[in-house]
Amino acid sequence: RALEATRLYNKGIFAYSKGMYDDSVKWLQAALEAIDERTLLGGQIQIQMALGYDAYGKRDVALRLYSHLVEKHPDQGVKKKAAELKYILEAPKMEIGDDERVQVLLLRDDFGGYRDRWGTQGGSTTGSEREAPVEHELGGDANFVPNVRLPQNPMITAAGLTIAAGIAVYSATLVR
Repeated sequence: RALEATRLYNKGIFAYSKGMYDDSVKWLQAALEAIDERTLLGGQIQIQMALGYDAYGKRDVALRLYSHLVEKHPDQGVKKKAAELKYILEAPKMEIGDDERVQVLLLRDDFGGYRDRWGTQGGSTTGSEREAPVEHELGGDANFVPNVRLPQNPMITAAGLTIAAGIAVYSATLVR
């Protein structure tokens, strides 16, 4: 159960890192169902879930979750982190205009078989749809992965670099 919870927790963190906050919360809720919320991992899952709620615009839900962790969680590290994040969330916010906000390009990723079940249309805080797929913006297939296998042994890498440097020096002397 802990392994499954860790796997779902990592998926939630990954979704959060891509700006898909609502998906992130769904992954984290599934992870929390797989483990006791009073464990260290359970506390970390709830902290990440509160971050997801805040990023998705559900500040009040995030504050309630932080307060719950500060009051009830048995792990002192989780309590401390929740208290710090709650303090930051309660701090006065600066007023900034739309032209001062950073625009982040949304990236799409494969979430395995769960994408159809839990997937949403985007990760923006407004819930609006994505403008254009990444493939159209960058031109070409976004799933392209070059088939280059790098050596695992550092000695082979050093030898290859030495040979490449030698060829470059030799080529430079031929031009003269």
